Amino acid sequence: MKRIFVVASACSNLVESVNKVIIDSDLSKDFYLADSNFNCELSVYNLDEKLTILDAVSQDNVIINLDITNNTDLLMSLESLENEVVLVGVSYQKKVYKKQLAKCQAGSDEATILSTNQKYFASNVHIFDYLIEYENESTLESLLSEYLKISKEHLKVFITKERARQFLVNYHGFNDNPQGKQAITDIFKRLGCIQYDPLNVVGRNPDLVLQSRIKNYKPEMLYQLLYKDRLLLDGWDKQMSIYSVDDYPFFYNDYYLKYHLRSIEGTLNRRKSLDALNRCEEVIDFLKENGRSKPKGIDLGTFERQGSWGHNRYSSVCMDYLYNKGQLVVAHKEGVQKVYDLTSNHLSSGLMNKKIFNDETDLFEWHLLRRVGSLGLIWNKGGGAFLEYYLSKRDIRLEAINTLVNNKLLTEVHIKGIDEKFYIRCKDLPLLKSKFSMKSKMSFLAPLDNMIWDRKMVEKLFDFKYSWEVYVPAVKRKYGYYVLPVLYKDQIIARFEPVIDKESNQLVIKNWWYQNSIKETKAIIKAKNQAITRFCKYLNVKEPSTN
Repeated sequence: MKRIFVVASACSNLVESVNKVIIDSDLSKDFYLADSNFNCELSVYNLDEKLTILDAVSQDNVIINLDITNNTDLLMSLESLENEVVLVGVSYQKKVYKKQLAKCQAGSDEATILSTNQKYFASNVHIFDYLIEYENESTLESLLSEYLKISKEHLKVFITKERARQFLVNYHGFNDNPQGKQAITDIFKRLGCIQYDPLNVVGRNPDLVLQSRIKNYKPEMLYQLLYKDRLLLDGWDKQMSIYSVDDYPFFYNDYYLKYHLRSIEGTLNRRKSLDALNRCEEVIDFLKENGRSKPKGIDLGTFERQGSWGHNRYSSVCMDYLYNKGQLVVAHKEGVQKVYDLTSNHLSSGLMNKKIFNDETDLFEWHLLRRVGSLGLIWNKGGGAFLEYYLSKRDIRLEAINTLVNNKLLTEVHIKGIDEKFYIRCKDLPLLKSKFSMKSKMSFLAPLDNMIWDRKMVEKLFDFKYSWEVYVPAVKRKYGYYVLPVLYKDQIIARFEPVIDKESNQLVIKNWWYQNSIKETKAIIKAKNQAITRFCKYLNVKEPSTN
Protein backbone atom coordinates (compact mmCIF):
# COMPACT_ATOMS: atom_id res chain seq x y z
CA MET A 1 0.00 0.00 0.00
CA LYS A 2 1.37 3.44 -0.98
CA ARG A 3 0.92 6.62 0.96
CA ILE A 4 -0.34 9.38 -1.32
CA PHE A 5 -0.73 12.96 -0.10
CA VAL A 6 -3.25 15.01 -2.05
CA VAL A 7 -3.00 18.77 -1.54
CA ALA A 8 -6.28 20.46 -2.46
CA SER A 9 -5.81 22.79 -5.43
CA ALA A 10 -7.24 25.69 -3.41
CA CYS A 11 -4.12 25.27 -1.27
CA SER A 12 -1.65 25.16 -4.16
CA ASN A 13 0.25 28.01 -2.56
CA LEU A 14 1.13 25.58 0.22
CA VAL A 15 2.87 23.09 -2.05
CA GLU A 16 6.14 24.90 -1.36
CA SER A 17 5.56 24.46 2.38
CA VAL A 18 4.79 20.79 1.89
CA ASN A 19 7.93 20.46 -0.21
CA LYS A 20 9.95 22.14 2.53
CA VAL A 21 8.61 19.76 5.17
CA ILE A 22 9.67 16.79 3.05
CA ILE A 23 13.19 18.10 2.64
CA ASP A 24 13.48 19.06 6.32
CA SER A 25 12.31 15.58 7.30
CA ASP A 26 15.00 14.05 5.10
CA LEU A 27 12.33 12.02 3.32
CA SER A 28 12.88 13.34 -0.21
CA LYS A 29 13.89 9.89 -1.40
CA ASP A 30 10.60 8.41 -0.30
CA PHE A 31 8.03 11.14 -0.94
CA TYR A 32 7.03 12.47 -4.32
CA LEU A 33 5.45 15.77 -5.30
CA ALA A 34 3.00 16.06 -8.17
CA ASP A 35 1.84 19.20 -9.96
CA SER A 36 -1.42 19.64 -11.85
CA ASN A 37 -2.38 22.03 -14.66
CA PHE A 38 -6.09 21.43 -13.80
CA ASN A 39 -6.68 19.69 -17.12
CA CYS A 40 -6.06 16.14 -15.94
CA GLU A 41 -2.57 16.17 -17.46
CA LEU A 42 -0.54 15.09 -14.49
CA SER A 43 3.19 15.45 -14.12
CA VAL A 44 4.95 13.85 -11.19
CA TYR A 45 8.31 14.96 -9.87
CA ASN A 46 10.84 13.50 -7.45
CA LEU A 47 12.03 17.06 -6.88
CA ASP A 48 14.75 16.62 -9.52
CA GLU A 49 13.73 13.63 -11.59
CA LYS A 50 10.55 13.57 -13.67
CA LEU A 51 8.43 10.42 -13.37
CA THR A 52 5.21 9.14 -14.88
CA ILE A 53 2.12 8.62 -12.72
CA LEU A 54 2.57 4.83 -12.86
CA ASP A 55 6.22 5.20 -11.87
CA ALA A 56 5.18 7.41 -8.99
CA VAL A 57 2.60 5.09 -7.47
CA SER A 58 5.09 2.25 -7.71
CA GLN A 59 7.36 4.19 -5.35
CA ASP A 60 7.03 4.15 -1.58
CA ASN A 61 5.16 7.45 -1.19
CA VAL A 62 3.68 10.14 -3.41
CA ILE A 63 2.46 13.69 -2.89
CA ILE A 64 0.02 15.05 -5.44
CA ASN A 65 -1.38 18.53 -5.87
CA LEU A 66 -4.52 18.61 -7.97
CA ASP A 67 -8.07 19.85 -8.28
CA ILE A 68 -9.88 17.25 -6.18
CA THR A 69 -13.32 17.42 -7.77
CA ASN A 70 -12.04 17.47 -11.34
CA ASN A 71 -9.78 14.49 -10.75
CA THR A 72 -11.98 12.21 -8.70
CA ASP A 73 -11.55 9.38 -11.22
CA LEU A 74 -7.81 9.54 -10.74
CA LEU A 75 -8.12 9.53 -6.96
CA MET A 76 -10.48 6.58 -7.01
CA SER A 77 -8.17 4.66 -9.35
CA LEU A 78 -5.29 5.30 -6.98
CA GLU A 79 -7.33 4.06 -4.06
CA SER A 80 -8.54 1.02 -6.00
CA LEU A 81 -4.88 0.00 -6.08
CA GLU A 82 -5.05 -0.08 -2.25
CA ASN A 83 -3.06 3.10 -1.85
CA GLU A 84 -3.42 5.25 1.22
CA VAL A 85 -4.73 8.66 0.17
CA VAL A 86 -4.21 11.62 2.50
CA LEU A 87 -6.18 14.78 1.77
CA VAL A 88 -4.41 17.95 2.85
CA GLY A 89 -6.32 21.21 3.03
CA VAL A 90 -9.81 19.72 2.92
CA SER A 91 -11.40 22.24 5.27
CA TYR A 92 -9.91 25.05 3.19
CA GLN A 93 -11.29 23.48 0.01
CA LYS A 94 -14.80 23.47 1.51
CA LYS A 95 -14.52 27.12 2.47
CA VAL A 96 -13.46 28.04 -1.07
CA TYR A 97 -16.51 26.29 -2.55
CA LYS A 98 -18.78 28.13 -0.13
CA LYS A 99 -17.28 31.52 -0.99
CA GLN A 100 -17.39 30.86 -4.74
CA LEU A 101 -21.02 29.78 -4.54
CA ALA A 102 -21.92 32.96 -2.66
CA LYS A 103 -20.51 35.05 -5.52
CA CYS A 104 -22.39 33.17 -8.26
CA GLN A 105 -25.75 34.14 -9.64
CA ALA A 106 -28.37 31.65 -8.49
CA GLY A 107 -29.21 29.14 -11.22
CA SER A 108 -26.19 30.00 -13.38
CA ASP A 109 -24.10 27.30 -15.02
CA GLU A 110 -21.18 28.19 -12.78
CA ALA A 111 -23.34 27.89 -9.68
CA THR A 112 -24.66 24.52 -10.86
CA ILE A 113 -21.15 23.15 -11.43
CA LEU A 114 -19.87 24.43 -8.10
CA SER A 115 -22.89 23.08 -6.28
CA THR A 116 -22.51 19.68 -7.93
CA ASN A 117 -18.81 19.57 -7.07
CA GLN A 118 -19.50 20.59 -3.50
CA LYS A 119 -22.14 17.90 -3.04
CA TYR A 120 -19.89 15.27 -4.60
CA PHE A 121 -17.04 16.33 -2.38
CA ALA A 122 -19.20 16.30 0.75
CA SER A 123 -20.64 12.85 0.04
CA ASN A 124 -17.51 11.13 -1.23
CA VAL A 125 -14.60 12.61 0.68
CA HIS A 126 -14.91 9.94 3.37
CA ILE A 127 -13.59 7.33 0.97
CA PHE A 128 -10.23 9.06 1.31
CA ASP A 129 -9.71 7.97 4.84
CA TYR A 130 -6.72 9.79 6.21
CA LEU A 131 -7.72 13.40 6.67
CA ILE A 132 -5.69 16.35 7.93
CA GLU A 133 -7.68 19.53 8.47
CA TYR A 134 -5.97 22.81 9.36
CA GLU A 135 -6.70 26.47 9.96
CA ASN A 136 -3.51 28.09 8.70
CA GLU A 137 -0.18 27.42 7.04
CA SER A 138 1.80 26.98 10.23
CA THR A 139 -0.70 24.45 11.59
CA LEU A 140 -0.62 22.50 8.34
CA GLU A 141 3.16 22.48 8.30
CA SER A 142 3.31 21.32 11.91
CA LEU A 143 0.78 18.53 11.39
CA LEU A 144 2.31 17.38 8.16
CA SER A 145 5.81 17.46 9.57
CA GLU A 146 4.73 15.25 12.48
CA TYR A 147 2.91 12.92 10.10
CA LEU A 148 5.82 12.52 7.72
CA LYS A 149 8.27 11.73 10.48
CA ILE A 150 6.34 8.57 11.28
CA SER A 151 7.75 5.67 9.31
CA LYS A 152 5.45 4.07 6.79
CA GLU A 153 5.20 1.00 9.03
CA HIS A 154 3.61 3.14 11.78
CA LEU A 155 1.08 5.25 9.94
CA LYS A 156 -1.35 7.25 12.03
CA VAL A 157 -4.98 7.29 11.04
CA PHE A 158 -7.07 10.47 11.20
CA ILE A 159 -10.85 9.98 11.18
CA THR A 160 -14.04 11.67 12.35
CA LYS A 161 -16.45 10.43 15.04
CA GLU A 162 -18.95 9.59 12.31
CA ARG A 163 -16.36 7.47 10.54
CA ALA A 164 -15.49 5.73 13.81
CA ARG A 165 -19.17 4.93 14.47
CA GLN A 166 -19.72 3.62 10.96
CA PHE A 167 -16.66 1.41 11.27
CA LEU A 168 -17.83 0.01 14.61
CA VAL A 169 -21.35 -0.69 13.39
CA ASN A 170 -20.00 -2.53 10.35
CA TYR A 171 -17.20 -4.25 12.26
CA HIS A 172 -19.69 -5.68 14.75
CA GLY A 173 -22.00 -6.86 11.98
CA PHE A 174 -25.04 -4.71 12.74
CA ASN A 175 -25.18 -3.49 9.15
CA ASP A 176 -25.10 -7.04 7.76
CA ASN A 177 -27.77 -9.72 7.61
CA PRO A 178 -26.03 -13.13 7.93
CA GLN A 179 -27.79 -16.21 9.23
CA GLY A 180 -27.02 -19.71 10.41
CA LYS A 181 -24.55 -21.27 12.82
CA GLN A 182 -21.59 -20.54 10.57
CA ALA A 183 -22.38 -16.85 10.87
CA ILE A 184 -22.31 -17.24 14.66
CA THR A 185 -18.87 -18.87 14.64
CA ASP A 186 -17.66 -16.12 12.29
CA ILE A 187 -18.71 -13.54 14.89
CA PHE A 188 -16.73 -15.35 17.57
CA LYS A 189 -13.69 -15.48 15.29
CA ARG A 190 -13.86 -11.72 14.86
CA LEU A 191 -14.80 -10.65 18.39
CA GLY A 192 -12.93 -13.36 20.29
CA CYS A 193 -15.52 -13.72 23.01
CA ILE A 194 -19.02 -12.71 24.07
CA GLN A 195 -19.64 -11.94 27.73
CA TYR A 196 -22.00 -14.24 29.62
CA ASP A 197 -24.51 -13.20 32.26
CA PRO A 198 -27.17 -15.55 33.69
CA LEU A 199 -29.95 -12.93 34.01
CA ASN A 200 -32.80 -13.75 31.66
CA VAL A 201 -35.43 -11.09 31.12
CA VAL A 202 -35.66 -11.19 27.32
CA GLY A 203 -32.85 -13.68 26.82
CA ARG A 204 -29.39 -13.90 28.33
CA ASN A 205 -26.64 -11.55 27.25
CA PRO A 206 -24.99 -13.85 24.63
CA ASP A 207 -28.37 -14.45 23.01
CA LEU A 208 -29.10 -10.72 22.94
CA VAL A 209 -25.69 -10.07 21.37
CA LEU A 210 -26.34 -12.63 18.64
CA GLN A 211 -29.98 -11.76 17.92
CA SER A 212 -28.88 -8.22 17.04
CA ARG A 213 -26.47 -9.56 14.42
CA ILE A 214 -27.85 -12.88 13.12
CA LYS A 215 -31.00 -13.14 11.04
CA ASN A 216 -33.53 -15.62 12.44
CA TYR A 217 -31.34 -16.31 15.48
CA LYS A 218 -32.61 -18.76 18.09
CA PRO A 219 -30.94 -19.55 21.46
CA GLU A 220 -30.91 -23.23 20.50
CA MET A 221 -28.28 -22.43 17.88
CA LEU A 222 -25.79 -21.24 20.50
CA TYR A 223 -26.59 -24.20 22.75
CA GLN A 224 -25.83 -26.61 19.90
CA LEU A 225 -22.51 -24.91 19.12
CA LEU A 226 -21.55 -25.14 22.79
CA TYR A 227 -22.71 -28.58 23.86
CA LYS A 228 -23.45 -30.59 20.71
CA ASP A 229 -20.98 -29.42 18.06
CA ARG A 230 -18.33 -28.50 20.68
CA LEU A 231 -17.10 -25.57 18.61
CA LEU A 232 -17.56 -23.08 21.44
CA LEU A 233 -16.58 -23.19 25.09
CA ASP A 234 -17.66 -21.62 28.38
CA GLY A 235 -14.70 -19.89 30.00
CA TRP A 236 -13.26 -16.72 31.50
CA ASP A 237 -12.09 -13.86 29.28
CA LYS A 238 -14.07 -10.64 29.65
CA GLN A 239 -15.27 -12.06 32.98
CA MET A 240 -17.62 -15.03 32.33
CA SER A 241 -17.57 -15.54 28.58
CA ILE A 242 -18.07 -17.83 25.64
CA TYR A 243 -15.33 -18.29 23.04
CA SER A 244 -14.00 -20.70 20.43
CA VAL A 245 -12.86 -24.09 21.70
CA ASP A 246 -9.58 -23.45 19.86
CA ASP A 247 -8.85 -20.68 22.39
CA TYR A 248 -8.56 -23.16 25.28
CA PRO A 249 -4.71 -23.21 25.45
CA PHE A 250 -4.55 -19.40 25.47
CA PHE A 251 -6.29 -19.33 28.83
CA TYR A 252 -5.36 -22.60 30.47
CA ASN A 253 -1.61 -22.22 30.84
CA ASP A 254 0.72 -21.34 33.70
CA TYR A 255 0.99 -17.66 32.79
CA TYR A 256 -2.73 -16.89 32.65
CA LEU A 257 -3.71 -19.22 35.48
CA LYS A 258 -1.24 -17.51 37.82
CA TYR A 259 -3.47 -14.43 37.74
CA HIS A 260 -6.81 -16.16 37.34
CA LEU A 261 -6.43 -18.71 40.14
CA ARG A 262 -4.85 -16.14 42.46
CA SER A 263 -8.05 -14.10 42.12
CA ILE A 264 -10.31 -17.10 42.74
CA GLU A 265 -8.29 -18.31 45.72
CA GLY A 266 -8.38 -14.81 47.18
CA THR A 267 -12.18 -14.80 46.91
CA LEU A 268 -12.43 -18.24 48.53
CA ASN A 269 -10.13 -17.10 51.33
CA ARG A 270 -12.33 -14.08 52.06
CA ARG A 271 -15.35 -16.38 52.17
CA LYS A 272 -13.56 -18.75 54.55
CA SER A 273 -13.97 -21.64 52.11
CA LEU A 274 -10.42 -22.14 50.81
CA ASP A 275 -10.08 -25.44 52.71
CA ALA A 276 -12.73 -26.92 50.45
CA LEU A 277 -10.11 -27.27 47.72
CA ASN A 278 -8.52 -30.15 49.66
CA ARG A 279 -11.37 -32.30 48.34
CA CYS A 280 -10.84 -31.67 44.63
CA GLU A 281 -9.34 -35.13 44.05
CA GLU A 282 -12.55 -36.71 45.32
CA VAL A 283 -14.50 -34.80 42.65
CA ILE A 284 -12.12 -35.94 39.90
CA ASP A 285 -12.36 -39.56 41.06
CA PHE A 286 -16.15 -39.37 41.08
CA LEU A 287 -16.29 -38.00 37.52
CA LYS A 288 -13.85 -40.64 36.27
CA GLU A 289 -16.08 -43.36 37.65
CA ASN A 290 -19.55 -41.89 37.06
CA GLY A 291 -19.25 -39.37 34.24
CA ARG A 292 -20.64 -35.85 34.05
CA SER A 293 -22.50 -34.41 37.01
CA LYS A 294 -23.92 -31.30 38.62
CA PRO A 295 -22.34 -30.29 41.92
CA LYS A 296 -25.34 -31.49 43.91
CA GLY A 297 -24.87 -34.93 42.35
CA ILE A 298 -21.67 -35.37 44.39
CA ASP A 299 -22.35 -35.51 48.13
CA LEU A 300 -19.30 -34.17 49.93
CA GLY A 301 -21.31 -32.31 52.53
CA THR A 302 -21.78 -28.61 53.25
CA PHE A 303 -20.19 -25.86 55.31
CA GLU A 304 -21.35 -22.58 56.77
CA ARG A 305 -21.18 -19.86 54.12
CA GLN A 306 -19.73 -16.47 55.00
CA GLY A 307 -22.02 -13.77 53.58
CA SER A 308 -24.73 -14.02 50.95
CA TRP A 309 -22.45 -14.84 47.99
CA GLY A 310 -20.67 -18.04 47.09
CA HIS A 311 -21.26 -21.77 47.53
CA ASN A 312 -21.86 -23.79 50.70
CA ARG A 313 -21.34 -27.22 49.11
CA TYR A 314 -17.84 -28.66 49.05
CA SER A 315 -18.59 -30.16 45.64
CA SER A 316 -19.67 -26.77 44.24
CA VAL A 317 -16.48 -25.04 45.37
CA CYS A 318 -14.29 -27.84 44.03
CA MET A 319 -16.01 -28.15 40.66
CA ASP A 320 -16.03 -24.41 40.08
CA TYR A 321 -12.32 -24.25 40.93
CA LEU A 322 -11.41 -27.21 38.70
CA TYR A 323 -13.45 -25.66 35.91
CA ASN A 324 -11.56 -22.37 36.24
CA LYS A 325 -8.31 -24.34 36.32
CA GLY A 326 -9.20 -26.04 33.02
CA GLN A 327 -9.52 -29.59 34.37
CA LEU A 328 -13.32 -29.57 33.97
CA VAL A 329 -15.56 -28.19 31.24
CA VAL A 330 -19.24 -27.41 31.17
CA ALA A 331 -20.61 -30.49 29.42
CA HIS A 332 -24.05 -28.93 29.18
CA LYS A 333 -26.43 -26.76 31.17
CA GLU A 334 -29.81 -27.32 32.73
CA GLY A 335 -31.15 -23.79 32.79
CA VAL A 336 -28.27 -21.88 34.37
CA GLN A 337 -26.94 -24.89 36.30
CA LYS A 338 -23.64 -26.21 34.98
CA VAL A 339 -23.17 -29.92 34.42
CA TYR A 340 -19.44 -30.63 34.57
CA ASP A 341 -17.23 -33.28 33.04
CA LEU A 342 -13.51 -33.95 32.73
CA THR A 343 -11.97 -31.77 30.05
CA SER A 344 -10.06 -34.78 28.68
CA ASN A 345 -13.40 -36.35 27.72
CA HIS A 346 -14.17 -33.47 25.36
CA LEU A 347 -10.92 -31.90 24.12
CA SER A 348 -7.93 -33.52 22.46
CA SER A 349 -4.69 -33.88 24.38
CA GLY A 350 -2.96 -31.95 21.60
CA LEU A 351 -5.18 -28.93 22.20
CA MET A 352 -5.02 -29.21 25.98
CA ASN A 353 -1.22 -29.42 26.05
CA LYS A 354 -0.48 -26.94 23.27
CA LYS A 355 2.18 -24.42 24.30
CA ILE A 356 1.32 -20.87 23.29
CA PHE A 357 3.38 -18.38 25.30
CA ASN A 358 7.06 -18.20 26.11
CA ASP A 359 6.58 -15.74 28.96
CA GLU A 360 4.13 -13.34 30.58
CA THR A 361 4.89 -10.61 28.08
CA ASP A 362 3.62 -12.83 25.27
CA LEU A 363 0.37 -13.29 27.20
CA PHE A 364 -0.05 -9.56 27.82
CA GLU A 365 0.47 -8.69 24.16
CA TRP A 366 -1.80 -11.47 22.90
CA HIS A 367 -4.60 -10.58 25.30
CA LEU A 368 -4.43 -6.87 24.58
CA LEU A 369 -4.55 -7.50 20.83
CA ARG A 370 -7.49 -9.84 21.39
CA ARG A 371 -9.29 -7.22 23.48
CA VAL A 372 -8.84 -4.61 20.74
CA GLY A 373 -10.41 -7.12 18.36
CA SER A 374 -13.30 -7.70 20.76
CA LEU A 375 -14.28 -4.03 20.42
CA GLY A 376 -12.82 -3.18 17.01
CA LEU A 377 -11.57 0.23 18.07
CA ILE A 378 -10.37 1.13 21.55
CA TRP A 379 -8.55 3.79 23.55
CA ASN A 380 -5.96 3.22 26.25
CA LYS A 381 -8.11 4.28 29.18
CA GLY A 382 -9.20 2.20 32.12
CA GLY A 383 -12.83 1.14 31.87
CA GLY A 384 -15.16 -1.71 31.13
CA ALA A 385 -13.10 -2.89 28.17
CA PHE A 386 -10.10 -3.70 30.36
CA LEU A 387 -11.73 -5.57 33.24
CA GLU A 388 -9.00 -8.17 33.38
CA TYR A 389 -6.20 -8.55 35.94
CA TYR A 390 -3.10 -7.25 34.11
CA LEU A 391 -5.08 -5.48 31.36
CA SER A 392 -6.47 -3.10 33.97
CA LYS A 393 -2.94 -1.77 34.58
CA ARG A 394 -2.18 1.16 32.26
CA ASP A 395 1.60 0.68 32.28
CA ILE A 396 1.28 -2.95 31.17
CA ARG A 397 -1.19 -1.94 28.46
CA LEU A 398 1.04 0.86 27.20
CA GLU A 399 4.09 -1.39 26.95
CA ALA A 400 2.08 -4.03 25.09
CA ILE A 401 0.57 -1.41 22.78
CA ASN A 402 3.98 -0.02 21.86
CA THR A 403 5.26 -3.49 21.02
CA LEU A 404 2.19 -4.33 18.96
CA VAL A 405 2.48 -1.06 17.04
CA ASN A 406 6.17 -1.69 16.38
CA ASN A 407 5.32 -5.19 15.18
CA LYS A 408 2.68 -3.78 12.80
CA LEU A 409 -0.21 -5.50 14.58
CA LEU A 410 -1.83 -2.31 15.90
CA THR A 411 -2.17 1.15 14.35
CA GLU A 412 -2.70 4.42 16.16
CA VAL A 413 -5.96 6.23 15.35
CA HIS A 414 -6.80 9.89 15.98
CA ILE A 415 -10.46 10.88 16.13
CA LYS A 416 -11.31 14.52 15.58
CA GLY A 417 -12.63 16.12 18.77
CA ILE A 418 -11.18 13.48 21.13
CA ASP A 419 -7.74 13.99 22.64
CA GLU A 420 -7.18 10.35 23.63
CA LYS A 421 -5.39 8.05 21.17
CA PHE A 422 -7.29 5.07 19.80
CA TYR A 423 -5.98 1.81 18.39
CA ILE A 424 -7.14 -0.61 15.73
CA ARG A 425 -5.72 -3.93 14.54
CA CYS A 426 -3.77 -3.44 11.31
CA LYS A 427 -5.67 -6.29 9.68
CA ASP A 428 -8.91 -4.31 10.19
CA LEU A 429 -7.66 -1.22 8.32
CA PRO A 430 -9.21 -2.34 4.99
CA LEU A 431 -12.64 -2.25 6.64
CA LEU A 432 -11.94 1.18 8.12
CA LYS A 433 -11.05 2.34 4.61
CA SER A 434 -14.25 0.98 3.10
CA LYS A 435 -17.02 3.17 1.76
CA PHE A 436 -19.94 2.36 4.04
CA SER A 437 -23.58 2.40 3.04
CA MET A 438 -25.58 2.49 6.25
CA LYS A 439 -28.87 0.61 6.09
CA SER A 440 -32.00 2.03 7.71
CA LYS A 441 -31.83 -0.78 10.23
CA MET A 442 -32.60 -0.72 13.94
CA SER A 443 -31.03 -3.16 16.40
CA PHE A 444 -31.60 -3.76 20.08
CA LEU A 445 -28.25 -4.05 21.84
CA ALA A 446 -27.39 -6.37 24.69
CA PRO A 447 -26.51 -4.62 27.96
CA LEU A 448 -23.04 -6.22 27.82
CA ASP A 449 -22.59 -6.02 24.06
CA ASN A 450 -18.94 -5.88 23.02
CA MET A 451 -19.39 -2.58 21.21
CA ILE A 452 -20.52 -0.84 24.41
CA TRP A 453 -18.16 -2.47 26.92
CA ASP A 454 -16.44 0.86 27.49
CA ARG A 455 -19.30 3.14 28.54
CA LYS A 456 -17.15 6.30 28.54
CA MET A 457 -15.90 5.60 25.03
CA VAL A 458 -19.46 5.02 23.85
CA GLU A 459 -20.49 8.33 25.40
CA LYS A 460 -17.69 10.12 23.51
CA LEU A 461 -18.38 8.50 20.14
CA PHE A 462 -22.16 8.10 20.21
CA ASP A 463 -23.13 10.89 22.62
CA PHE A 464 -25.07 8.25 24.55
CA LYS A 465 -24.67 7.70 28.29
CA TYR A 466 -25.66 4.20 29.32
CA SER A 467 -25.72 2.44 32.66
CA TRP A 468 -27.07 -1.04 33.27
CA GLU A 469 -29.24 -0.60 36.35
CA VAL A 470 -30.06 -4.18 37.29
CA TYR A 471 -27.95 -3.90 40.45
CA VAL A 472 -29.13 -0.38 41.28
CA PRO A 473 -31.89 -0.12 43.95
CA ALA A 474 -35.24 0.56 42.27
CA VAL A 475 -35.65 3.98 43.90
CA LYS A 476 -32.30 5.11 42.50
CA ARG A 477 -32.82 3.93 38.92
CA LYS A 478 -33.05 6.60 36.25
CA TYR A 479 -34.71 4.39 33.65
CA GLY A 480 -35.48 0.79 34.60
CA TYR A 481 -34.31 -2.66 35.64
CA TYR A 482 -33.35 -4.25 32.31
CA VAL A 483 -33.04 -1.48 29.72
CA LEU A 484 -31.53 -2.04 26.26
CA PRO A 485 -29.88 0.56 23.98
CA VAL A 486 -31.38 1.07 20.51
CA LEU A 487 -29.04 1.37 17.53
CA TYR A 488 -30.25 3.00 14.31
CA LYS A 489 -27.81 3.29 11.40
CA ASP A 490 -24.66 4.59 13.13
CA GLN A 491 -26.37 6.24 16.10
CA ILE A 492 -27.69 4.98 19.43
CA ILE A 493 -30.95 6.91 19.35
CA ALA A 494 -32.97 5.47 22.23
CA ARG A 495 -33.30 2.93 25.04
CA PHE A 496 -36.26 0.82 26.08
CA GLU A 497 -37.37 -1.56 28.81
CA PRO A 498 -38.83 -4.83 27.48
CA VAL A 499 -40.47 -7.59 29.52
CA ILE A 500 -42.44 -10.69 28.61
CA ASP A 501 -45.97 -11.13 29.90
CA LYS A 502 -45.82 -14.84 30.82
CA GLU A 503 -49.59 -15.21 30.89
CA SER A 504 -50.21 -13.92 27.36
CA ASN A 505 -46.71 -14.82 26.02
CA GLN A 506 -46.49 -11.31 24.65
CA LEU A 507 -43.72 -8.73 24.58
CA VAL A 508 -44.47 -5.65 26.64
CA ILE A 509 -42.50 -2.44 26.18
CA LYS A 510 -42.76 -0.75 29.55
CA ASN A 511 -41.13 2.43 28.30
CA TRP A 512 -39.22 3.82 25.34
CA TRP A 513 -36.93 6.84 25.71
CA TYR A 514 -35.59 8.64 22.65
CA GLN A 515 -32.49 10.79 22.92
CA ASN A 516 -33.37 14.48 23.15
CA SER A 517 -31.87 15.16 19.72
CA ILE A 518 -34.01 12.52 17.97
CA LYS A 519 -37.23 13.24 16.17
CA GLU A 520 -39.31 10.17 15.36
CA THR A 521 -39.58 10.11 11.55
CA LYS A 522 -41.48 7.71 9.29
CA ALA A 523 -38.20 5.92 8.52
CA ILE A 524 -37.44 5.47 12.21
CA ILE A 525 -40.97 4.22 12.93
CA LYS A 526 -40.67 1.69 10.11
CA ALA A 527 -37.27 0.48 11.32
CA LYS A 528 -38.60 0.29 14.89
CA ASN A 529 -41.57 -1.86 13.91
CA GLN A 530 -39.33 -4.17 11.90
CA ALA A 531 -36.90 -4.48 14.83
CA ILE A 532 -39.72 -5.32 17.24
CA THR A 533 -41.01 -7.98 14.85
CA ARG A 534 -37.54 -9.58 14.62
CA PHE A 535 -37.12 -9.36 18.39
CA CYS A 536 -40.42 -11.13 19.04
CA LYS A 537 -39.54 -13.82 16.52
CA TYR A 538 -36.28 -14.43 18.35
CA LEU A 539 -38.15 -14.62 21.70
CA ASN A 540 -40.97 -16.69 20.18
CA VAL A 541 -43.57 -14.36 21.69
CA LYS A 542 -46.43 -12.28 20.36
CA GLU A 543 -45.78 -8.68 19.38
CA PRO A 544 -46.98 -5.85 21.61
CA SER A 545 -50.51 -4.60 21.05
CA THR A 546 -49.06 -1.27 19.95
CA ASN A 547 -45.45 -0.47 19.13
